[in-house]
Amino acid sequence: RRGRRGRNKRTIQQWWKKKKGGKLGDGEVLALACSSDGRYLASGGRDKLVRIFDLRTNEELDSLSGHRDAITSLAFRHGTSTLFSGSSDRCLKSWSIDDMSYVDTLYGHQSAITSLDLHRKDEVVTSGGDRTCRFWKVGEDKQLVFRGSSVSTSIEAVRLLNDDHFVSGDDHGNLSLWHLMRKKPVLTVNAVRSRTGPGSDLARPWICSIRWARAGLFCVAVRASSL
Repeated sequence: RRGRRGRNKRTIQQWWKKKKGGKLGDGEVLALACSSDGRYLASGGRDKLVRIFDLRTNEELDSLSGHRDAITSLAFRHGTSTLFSGSSDRCLKSWSIDDMSYVDTLYGHQSAITSLDLHRKDEVVTSGGDRTCRFWKVGEDKQLVFRGSSVSTSIEAVRLLNDDHFVSGDDHGNLSLWHLMRKKPVLTVNAVRSRTGPGSDLARPWICSIRWARAGLFCVAVRASSL
């Protein structure tokens, strides 16, 4: 996984240098997000800063500080310039990109936040190294906690499917479907066909990314160790 992220970092940096002659951050870039109108690009990584770029002018507009550890995940609320960031400091923060200002911090995870997702509503779902997913009702300052399998040590990826369901992937290759009204998964399948015999190059088949094509009802899980 580290090797792949390093290659991604170099590719992204090379693209940005061609565009502007600058870079997306100091150190490893771990997260990117683009606003739904295509205007803003946000990046975050080891330097603990949320950097905001204007894709129309290819210029860096500002850098937002506040996290105390690496930024691991970023997402814009659809149709707005509100940005959420998750970090290894266990905090979920929100930002107003129109004002380039900090809005709020949400606490709950007992380990690093590994992934986050949101749609149009004032609701966010996160996953963490504490083996939980959390569904945040931001306006009400409430959170629902969903605990993953005792076999896993970390939930690495999460994705909202609709207003009632989300899907998560853990570090043992398990893909779980959740309903907001149930504390246990509706369904869990092992999405990674691992080779665990002698000489295997896939000793730990964790899921690091999930994408959801809403129109086609299609979900893709990516195992980090095979990339």
